[in-house]
Amino acid sequence: MNRRFGSLLSLAFIITSCFYPLFLCTAAEENPCSFGGWLEERDGIRILHINGSNYEMGHQQGTLLKNEVIVNYNAFIHWANQKGFSYDDLLNSWVLMQPYIPTRYIEEMRGLADATGLSFQEIAILNVGPYFVINCGSFASWGPATLDGKLYHARSHDMSITIQDPDTGAYLVENQLLIVRKPDGSFKSIAPSTAGDVACSDGINEMGIVPGMLSSWTNDETFQGIGVGFRVRIALDTAATLSEATKILTENKTLGYNFIVSDGKIPEAYAVETTATLSYVGSWD
Repeated sequence: MNRRFGSLLSLAFIITSCFYPLFLCTAAEENPCSFGGWLEERDGIRILHINGSNYEMGHQQGTLLKNEVIVNYNAFIHWANQKGFSYDDLLNSWVLMQPYIPTRYIEEMRGLADATGLSFQEIAILNVGPYFVINCGSFASWGPATLDGKLYHARSHDMSITIQDPDTGAYLVENQLLIVRKPDGSFKSIAPSTAGDVACSDGINEMGIVPGMLSSWTNDETFQGIGVGFRVRIALDTAATLSEATKILTENKTLGYNFIVSDGKIPEAYAVETTATLSYVGSWD
């Protein structure tokens, strides 16, 4: 995957009325690993299928994408240092956050670490660090705002195409993919991701719920809470309605982040604005 294609994939275009059945389809298993995950490619886009317990899903991803995860970690750390974030800065932020992160995601990151040879702390930094520095855009339209009345949800990740592993020369955007998750006891989902992701910035679950985050920097922040990428992941795993999703996104807040959250079943969407201590939820009026 070249740099140009990778930058295009970072525009996550999600059509809630017709896209979410994709992850319900079955595909021939390619390169299955010991726990049953597999990779496929459609129209030049890699799709990772993972399933089972959280530890198993982490181990599946780490087994199938070991080199890509290591490249992404090295690329991100190099880029973060250039932006003024040292390894110790990122690790200290994670140490404050870790007690609030649900155990199942801790186990998923341990599975990734065990399969790749990276440390648990390195995997954790890869999952929380980017959310300290990225910027995004998003919108949802439905009813009279669209030609067919259906709900459309679009999001641009705005990930820099200059994040590069200094050792291999590979760029982080070259390791973008779609991750299809079928976790035990939770909803199935699909999310535009990069290799090494447990947290995510957007996606759609089998109930048609689409959360997508947008950075909105503020001085009202803390690291003693659930990082935004994990709140989005929790919403995908557990939310069946807009009210359930917005409740998840407005609890245990950390940095300044806003969201567009939509439900393709109704259809309707909300704008959600958050700081560490404040939140607002509203829709088109």
